[in-house]
Amino acid sequence: MAVPFLMLNKKDYPELLFGKLKSLEENGVRFDPNRESPFYDPEETFYPFEDVKVLIGRNGEVIYGEVPDDLKRKWSLSLYIVNDSLPEPETMRLILNENSKFSFCLPSGSYTITDIIFFDYDNKTNQAIDFPEMKIYVTDKCSNYLGDLYLGYENLNDSNTALLPYKFLRNSNANFSSFGLIGGAISGAADEASKSSEIIGKLKFTVKSDENFIKEGSGPLKVNLLRVKK
Repeated sequence: MAVPFLMLNKKDYPELLFGKLKSLEENGVRFDPNRESPFYDPEETFYPFEDVKVLIGRNGEVIYGEVPDDLKRKWSLSLYIVNDSLPEPETMRLILNENSKFSFCLPSGSYTITDIIFFDYDNKTNQAIDFPEMKIYVTDKCSNYLGDLYLGYENLNDSNTALLPYKFLRNSNANFSSFGLIGGAISGAADEASKSSEIIGKLKFTVKSDENFIKEGSGPLKVNLLRVKK
């Protein structure tokens, strides 16, 4: 994902510019578009807010305006886990939807994430492959906080991250239960993935701790962030 970007209001169609945000001023934004070719490098320009449809910052955050629906990339996520203490454990599926809290009841112990499946905004199903070891730890008689999970934000700085190469699986129209907390990334253009077993892209998976997290349930809060093995 290339950010920052600026979308300008045009009569016929919006114009999308990628580049550097130089300054945010009272009445508009000063923006330096990327070089478009070896022979053409657009000049840094001041754009009044009345000409701006949406301005996206370096972390994918909306600074001004509203992102059109056709430029939003929303990911729902399924984590497949097994209990490390069982000799023949059954695989369990945790379903997380974007921008929503998630809550699950699990026996205490450690769990390994064996598979990661995610579904994008137009119901394409993708599978993460060759990702590093990830663990979930659950303490008994506690509300275990696994962290806020973000998928696709390139510029989030956190040590608890993994790069997820992924392949395309299929188109899906399945409906799933609504729980989970996962940040949706904003895409400059919707890429059309071909049906292939080859790696078609990589997404950054980040686990961050929210100091203002409010627990649910009666037990004490235990911060057991989902851990990524380096």
